[in-house]
Amino acid sequence: MRYLDKRRVVLNMQLAAAHLTGTEPPPSAELKQEFIAGLNDVQSTSIRSIKDDLYWEFDNPGLVNLLVEKTVFSLAEVSGGVHLLPDNERKQVIHNLEAAKALLADADPNLYYLLTQLVGSVAIYQIPYRDGGSVSCCIGLIWLSPHKDWQVDYYAEMLVHEFVHNSVFLEDMVRGIMPNPTLLDRDEALSISAIRQTRRPYDKAFHSACVAAAIMYYYHCSGDVKKAETYIVPLQRTVADLSEADGALRAQGLDLLTDNGREIVEELRRFIVHGPDYSVIANALATH
Repeated sequence: MRYLDKRRVVLNMQLAAAHLTGTEPPPSAELKQEFIAGLNDVQSTSIRSIKDDLYWEFDNPGLVNLLVEKTVFSLAEVSGGVHLLPDNERKQVIHNLEAAKALLADADPNLYYLLTQLVGSVAIYQIPYRDGGSVSCCIGLIWLSPHKDWQVDYYAEMLVHEFVHNSVFLEDMVRGIMPNPTLLDRDEALSISAIRQTRRPYDKAFHSACVAAAIMYYYHCSGDVKKAETYIVPLQRTVADLSEADGALRAQGLDLLTDNGREIVEELRRFIVHGPDYSVIANALATH
């Protein structure tokens, strides 16, 4: 599965870093630093990063202002610092996030490694009625709004969830997935989301399928087979919907997807068609 293929994702990072900085692809030891620096320059972001790790971000006014500008947050959600966690709550969230990292590293070290290479910062705020997110204008960033009842395994799930969005955004930026943004909201393009299980614009449904497969893999590796199985039918339905919508638009001479995008949908179909084939993801993550 290409958006979880370690070799491909690292190459995407190298190609992006070289293009954004106007230099040769950086060596592996400097890749994350150069990649995030290049993204910060072109995205006007201020994403911080740590080598082979995740930076816990709690108070970055420039980043928050950009997220408001991009309508990720409303002004009301951050006005007067209402989005900032108190110090005592930050300590507990950090404790839970560190435990989630350990859980991921134990479940599959390759998945954990790739996550810590692609993602620079995890910004933690309190945003009412939302769990977190990632946006294509801020590749390298995850933001979370943890609830007090979150268990460590859900913190880990959220890290995987948002990491996948980042990986798909990067794949789209470097190699192309959805070439015609104006088509994504058309009625014929609306598809069932594997996560929300409602009809959503095509890009949202596409991302949901990619995320669902990765979350299934995470729960499979961590031993929660029942949790992984809850995604089987929704993912099968979403993949079928994605193929049907793409076919319907192609019949009109319109392309929802590039050939690369169609190959991702086909990889998802093969993964889920007869029940999940977790070896596909494990092998992709283990590539050198």
